Amino acid sequence: MKFWKDNITFIEGEFACFSNAIYVSLEDDNLNHLPNATIGENETQYWELYLDPITQVYNALWALLETHTPFTQLVALKNRIKYTGINRDPEKEQVLTEDLPEVRIVPTDTTPHLQATSSTTKILKKFRIEVASGDQRVDAGLFAIEWEIYRALLGWQTTLMALKWNDKAYVVNCRPSTVKDGLMRQSDIERGVRSWVSIWECEVEMYFTTADMKVQTE
Repeated sequence: MKFWKDNITFIEGEFACFSNAIYVSLEDDNLNHLPNATIGENETQYWELYLDPITQVYNALWALLETHTPFTQLVALKNRIKYTGINRDPEKEQVLTEDLPEVRIVPTDTTPHLQATSSTTKILKKFRIEVASGDQRVDAGLFAIEWEIYRALLGWQTTLMALKWNDKAYVVNCRPSTVKDGLMRQSDIERGVRSWVSIWECEVEMYFTTADMKVQTE
């Protein structure tokens, strides 16, 4: 019973993601992965009715971490802050001891290349994996979590390169670049966090055929 209660929020979020994927798979005529035209912008969250490639990548990065058992043993489920799913405001304004360590994946820069080659376009999307260890000792979680994130990301080829859009794989590379450690960002101080933080910079490279990117018209 306790396991169920601890995981109910996660289960709800995953259910929403799977529902989105099922919707796309059933819409045979939705070739351009567009929102359902029968749902107005002022009604239900119509943009959740399909999974664009960048959202797929974001979810896949989380999947890499959450299928790596040593990582999940270090970071509690409720302390993995996700900016997808049904929770519109996932960040915690005030942080208690049990809310740490905390990990979140934050999307940052996007570099579009409209004509990478004569027949393809390219997107370079950057993400930050941010860790707040909850302790001012580096051997009390900071380096351990860094190590397990590194190990988890080693599986990127299996997970990210399996993603498809328009029935074509599109991820060609995932490059973690730098990991910056420091004490207490201003945003964390405001939330009452006094600990080491670690920020991973990660870039995912995606290619699409130009023909697929164009909206088909009758």
